[in-house]
Amino acid sequence: MNNPKVSPKFGLLLLAMLLVSACTGNPLSNRAAGGATATPVIVPITEAKRIVAEGRLLPVQSIELSFSSGGRVQEVLVIEGGDVQAGQVIARLSGAEQLQTAIEAAEFELLAARQEIDSLNENYAQALADAQLQLVQAKIDLEDAEEDRTRMVYRRASDATLNGLRADVIMAEEELEKAQDFYDHVSGGGDNVVTAQALSGLSSAQKARDRAQYNLIYASELPDQNEIDKADANVMIAKSKIEAARIKLERLASGPDSNALALAEARQQKAETDLKARQSDLNNLDLKVPFGGKVVDLNISVGEQVGPGQSIATLADFSRWIVETTDLTEINIADVKVGQTVTLVADALPGETFTGTVERISNVYEEKQGDITYTVRIALDQADEWLRWGMTFVVQLPTSTADQPASQVQATPVPTIVAKAAVTSTAVDTVGSAEKTVLGYFEALENQDPRSAVKWLSNYSMIAEKTTREASAAALQARMVQGNRWSAVEVKESREQNDNTILVHVLYKMETKDSKTSAVAETQQDEWWPVRLENGKWLYNWNNVIDYRGLDVAAQSTGGLTINPVQITRYTDRLSLVLFVQNRTNEPIVLGQPNEILAIFTFGAEKIEAEKAQLVFDRLQTYPDARIEVKGQLPDYPDKVEIRKWKNYDVAPWYDFTLALNGK
Repeated sequence: MNNPKVSPKFGLLLLAMLLVSACTGNPLSNRAAGGATATPVIVPITEAKRIVAEGRLLPVQSIELSFSSGGRVQEVLVIEGGDVQAGQVIARLSGAEQLQTAIEAAEFELLAARQEIDSLNENYAQALADAQLQLVQAKIDLEDAEEDRTRMVYRRASDATLNGLRADVIMAEEELEKAQDFYDHVSGGGDNVVTAQALSGLSSAQKARDRAQYNLIYASELPDQNEIDKADANVMIAKSKIEAARIKLERLASGPDSNALALAEARQQKAETDLKARQSDLNNLDLKVPFGGKVVDLNISVGEQVGPGQSIATLADFSRWIVETTDLTEINIADVKVGQTVTLVADALPGETFTGTVERISNVYEEKQGDITYTVRIALDQADEWLRWGMTFVVQLPTSTADQPASQVQATPVPTIVAKAAVTSTAVDTVGSAEKTVLGYFEALENQDPRSAVKWLSNYSMIAEKTTREASAAALQARMVQGNRWSAVEVKESREQNDNTILVHVLYKMETKDSKTSAVAETQQDEWWPVRLENGKWLYNWNNVIDYRGLDVAAQSTGGLTINPVQITRYTDRLSLVLFVQNRTNEPIVLGQPNEILAIFTFGAEKIEAEKAQLVFDRLQTYPDARIEVKGQLPDYPDKVEIRKWKNYDVAPWYDFTLALNGK
């Protein structure tokens, strides 16, 4: 508020005197304004019984806009102050081409999985038909084999076959007789060629007659033991074929191969999941506004590296104004009802009165300077070209008795309630305040109260760690459930890191419980905790983050693996380089060995080896938060990083990045 605050007692007196002045039609005298005691007068209770609170002007809805994923800004499609429609894209990250390639690969994998399932089903149908045909043929073969075996009890051939063989003998003898007559006719004529031909024909006829006679004799006899054994074997073979065909048919009756089909269906499901994820990643490159309004704050530019969840713009809907109270206490909240009409005066526009309607009363309380307060949301009935987001208002709300018929009572300063004014101090002991924050945070840990603990966390560290207070509270709760206990905190010293960060040296005891044996171990912790000045309040940096920087570094690709350093974060005990990694191959790629150095960081003339690590990147996958770390509290950021496949690799590093920092 622009106007100076008054004490609660003086505020009560002043408001009562204003009401008296309003009833009499006379302006407030200088003497009364200076603090003279008000004279009791008779006024309507509808004028005297009111609740006065402070409020702040807000658009009907507003939101901080951020990308779901991190990356480099490729396009900014609006200007600050520009109007936008719901669903409009206002900014776009780079990487669409790589993600489109990943989508195509995922679509190909999905198609292959579906074809494999179709093939299994189609092959099953063919295999089922083949098995049915094989069973029928095996039965026919068994009938023929059994019939052949039955005939061997009598002779080798049937009567029909024997008749045919007899006919063959008769015809062969007739042919022999003709050949003999022809030979006898030409043998004395002196033509040797004709004689030779006749002799050859005679010989062939004799052989044909002998073969026909042999066949008839053989077929007329009973078969020998070898032939019987062969026929028995044929019967057994035919039976085994029937059994094999029946087993195969029974196996196929339940459907395609369940194991093969399960693997193919799992492959299809994974391909569908991967495709949806890649499509979601592509959609997340576009930042769309959820409702129409005005972009009132724009904090990005083309080429800038942004992190997921990092606020890059503020969107507000100014089609209506609302006022939210800031200091309405539990004493007064029972008299406030939804639908009540209220009177409001803007500090910046003291000559103008506004009206509004109570829309909502918060169910959640806030503790402010020892008072329990509740937020009341009021819809403003009027608009004014001079109204601006954040302006302060004096809000007058009628109590429940204000609706009763007017009666005459003695108006004194007592019935009127004025909220307490905010108290701020400009003479803050910086180090002392930072240490109080540490102790407040630790007290919440000691009391096993994660929700109170996260109230001490800075927004800056939430952005740096890409998390939220809810997620941080859940992480603390999980540790507490596992048996972690904090105790015996001692602040040893503090030192200034920069203008808005203090490092506090903390000693404390930590109890941990073994999940298998339930054994409790107590260790002494010696840490530096960073505390950051944020909106006039010292707050603890979650996970001991000191600060972080976005990186303006071009991606590099080797062997189908693309790496792009996107952020570098300094903690009190380490430095962490965040990498955006894409494996565009069909094989996993491994960087580093379990016991060897993966990367080397350059700090000016000094080179420091990264922690031993092994990074595994699965085929056709994207990793937005891969990390390489250096231990120790480092005074500055590195100039360069070299990433090798393994330490003793003889050729140049696979990746060699010069780290250009974005100022944050």
